[in-house]
Amino acid sequence: MHNFEENVVESNESFATVFVESGYFFATEQLFMCFEELKQWAYNTGLNNGYVIVTQRSKTNVAGDKNKVFLRCDHGGVYKGKTTVRLAGTKKINCLFQLIAKYHKEEDGWKLKVVCGTHNHLTAIYMEGRELSKRLKPKLKVLLRI
Repeated sequence: MHNFEENVVESNESFATVFVESGYFFATEQLFMCFEELKQWAYNTGLNNGYVIVTQRSKTNVAGDKNKVFLRCDHGGVYKGKTTVRLAGTKKINCLFQLIAKYHKEEDGWKLKVVCGTHNHLTAIYMEGRELSKRLKPKLKVLLRI
């Protein structure tokens, strides 16, 4: 069962725009020792609440180490394909949800900040069809290799 607040902002006879606030699920003061730990926490928190969180882009310092990573909902962005969109459409619907992971040198760890906690779509009821939720976890990959 998902705990979310649903707000219908606009509606007329042909469409309705829905904004769902879920940023409070990701609000944490936790210090993560490595980026992979932070990313896994955000991914699991998203899945538990009906969203898939993906890496949008990252910034590196002069030494080439990641120091800032932008995470967002997999519905974020706009479809940029060269062919026409399938009849069913695209999952890219310019969702506003965004998180920033920053490395704090003085604390020697990563912190997560919610930039925009609002989605412009409802949560997924079933995660089975979502691409990222179908991937094997690293521990399962190791088992399959044996």
